[in-house]
Amino acid sequence: MARLHPRACGRAGRIRWLLGAGLPLFAIGEILDATPASVVDDLRSTLAGIDEQILGLQEQRRGLRVLLDAAEQGHALTPMPDAAATCCARMGADAPRRADRTRDPSREGLRGTGLLPGGCPRAPS
Repeated sequence: MARLHPRACGRAGRIRWLLGAGLPLFAIGEILDATPASVVDDLRSTLAGIDEQILGLQEQRRGLRVLLDAAEQGHALTPMPDAAATCCARMGADAPRRADRTRDPSREGLRGTGLLPGGCPRAPS
């Protein structure tokens, strides 16, 4: 069995430790070979990236919480405002399908927003 040089064991241990602290592997190589001032900059940059991810996850969590609250209260999960969803429900379940069958120009604008079936939201121009 091959024996590792003590320096190699120390480097492997530091790599595992830095991975466990949340550093990406590409940054670890730079940090192990960098000057102390550069290490501080790399760590600050990595921490800022993690903070951005946390903010994004918090926004995602808020959105999911809103959906869960609506579902728990028995509301339909739809991007339509409550008034529009209520209006469609009053018109009947097949009303959007009937509207979709006709190619009335006034409905094309709604279809492009994704409020009527058969349409996808248009990309901003």
